Amino acid sequence: MRTEILSLKSLSEIERTSYEALFAASGAPVFYSWHFLIAAELSPLLPYREIRYLCATEGGRLVGLMPAYLQENVDPFGVIAQTTGMAFAPTTPVMLTHIMHATETCVVCAPQDLAWVAPPLLGALEQAGRACGAQYIALLNVVSPELMEIGKGAGYACTYMWDRFNAVLRPGATLEQVIEEFPTKGRWEMKRQRRKFDRSSSAIEMLPVRQADVDGFAELCFRTTVKNGTPSYYPVDAMRQLVHHCADIALVLSVRCEGRLCGSGIVFPDGRKIHFWALGVDYDLSEYSPYSMLFSALYDYAITQGFEVVEVGRTNKYIKERLGFKAVPLYSLIKST
Repeated sequence: MRTEILSLKSLSEIERTSYEALFAASGAPVFYSWHFLIAAELSPLLPYREIRYLCATEGGRLVGLMPAYLQENVDPFGVIAQTTGMAFAPTTPVMLTHIMHATETCVVCAPQDLAWVAPPLLGALEQAGRACGAQYIALLNVVSPELMEIGKGAGYACTYMWDRFNAVLRPGATLEQVIEEFPTKGRWEMKRQRRKFDRSSSAIEMLPVRQADVDGFAELCFRTTVKNGTPSYYPVDAMRQLVHHCADIALVLSVRCEGRLCGSGIVFPDGRKIHFWALGVDYDLSEYSPYSMLFSALYDYAITQGFEVVEVGRTNKYIKERLGFKAVPLYSLIKST
């Protein structure tokens, strides 16, 4: 049968049951779930000029999908420009799949179909980018060696970007045993912060989105990213709405000191993995580090709920490695139009 490529402007144009069956068969991360894609469409953290859902079909059956967003300011950390040498100014229009806020980009298809589904979708991505006026076509945060080889074969430049971090939990390990396996400084510091927390009037909660303080999280997350020099990365209103759209797939982890929110983050369970996606902290509200306590609570929850891998996103390499996480290299595939 001949593979056909459709270019749609809304996820609502795709039959949900067909997509969810494809998503389940693909093993794609939660950032390609129906809920997250709808959230990114309706409440984008970075505004888009155009959006496309590039669908590969065979005999009328959906066999592959790539979302595509024409956006500007796609390199808020400067990492793409630094690693590729390409000019990525704030006004540079880029056709991007997936959004920068997703920690892995892939093609949603059955793993055994990638070799023949990905090339026509990459071609469609390039065509869509040219038609929309993009200066570059880009896949960011790529992990799959096979997808990288396919991209290079299609003329995309493949470059190491940065790392994301995860920890593989040993079956049956307790939180105390996990902490004992941290590097020395991280182990000492985590124990010190936990002692401070235990002496305080503080509480930790992991709640479903509908029961959680989403407004407080969004405000705290925004203040944190402003402090770190990326004020456009987590806009408050868009983040609040996006989290509510993800209410069926996300949890909110919060730390309160004397009733005041000093740390909060969004957690996505994802099969055997659990993702810590975005967080905010206010160090002025407690004598302990709310950042450390968020990660202590995340480990504890992952262990008690039987998760095998804890994913904690990108950046903060030094701190995350002290907390027991290992680097996973991420790559970019980029082509100019």
